[in-house]
Amino acid sequence: MRVTDHAVLRYLERVEGFDIEDLRRQLGESQTLKLASVLGNGEYPIGKQGEGVLVVHNDAVVTVIGSETRTKGMPAAEAFIYEGQKDYLQRVRREKKSKRKRKHI
Repeated sequence: MRVTDHAVLRYLERVEGFDIEDLRRQLGESQTLKLASVLGNGEYPIGKQGEGVLVVHNDAVVTVIGSETRTKGMPAAEAFIYEGQKDYLQRVRREKKSKRKRKHI
């Protein structure tokens, strides 16, 4: 069984007590995001030591790439595409597995 991002987010909020809206506000008020709102689509370092990269597309932060991805030597945009493809392939595999199970029932 998989756990969706929505479930993880709600767990952090409702069980662990994270204030998601406060985190969203803090991110929205960051100097990095203010710069991104002027410059537009792109990759922007975030964190005290530049530990992450915001990927901005069409006036939205679409992902935050952490240092674990950056150390793979990929530019942030490539890492974003890679992560998206990986998620897509995992979803396709799950769907195929689910269809095979239904055939046997």
